[in-house]
Amino acid sequence: MDVRKLIDSGSEQELEAAIRTLAATVREAGECMLDLQGAVEMLKLAHEPAFARAVQRDTLACIRKAMLSR
Repeated sequence: MDVRKLIDSGSEQELEAAIRTLAATVREAGECMLDLQGAVEMLKLAHEPAFARAVQRDTLACIRKAMLSR
């Protein structure tokens, strides 16, 4: 699909600049969502220390298994 046909005016350079800006904005939004997800998980774990220990134990077991299967 030729996106330029969808745009009434503007040069190819302006279109490329807009796409780069959009890509940077999407990337930044994704990073913010990951930060938010991490913060929410930290809050959950702070209120459930037994769950945090179980997650840590299972994570270490998973890492050990992955390292041994190489």
